[in-house]
Amino acid sequence: MHTAPASAEIEVSLFGPGYGESVVLHLGANAWFIVDSCIDPTTGDPAPLTYLHQIQIDPATSVQQVIATHWHDDHIRGLGRIFDACASAEFVCSAALRDAEFRTLVMAYGQRAMMTSPGVQEFY
Repeated sequence: MHTAPASAEIEVSLFGPGYGESVVLHLGANAWFIVDSCIDPTTGDPAPLTYLHQIQIDPATSVQQVIATHWHDDHIRGLGRIFDACASAEFVCSAALRDAEFRTLVMAYGQRAMMTSPGVQEFY
């Protein structure tokens, strides 16, 4: 059984149990950050959310940022589910597209399958 880190403790947890990689950071004082995503092949759930639930951390109130390092599906698969679960988190990604362009792209291609539009569905 995993336990949550102490309030003043820094923790870096790395995940890659299936497809992709992810990092979950605790920087103290219940400040959590999720970098990228990966899917646990046995459950189909994003590994970062499974971990936070196991240590009894509520992602809706504790995760401050959800960060996408780059737009490869092995790093963003499940990121939409993570962001939905982290209601008070800020989403951070590359500034390659300006906000209006990014929103237009997501709305135009977000409902298509990953094979047709790699990664856009996660952001939708």
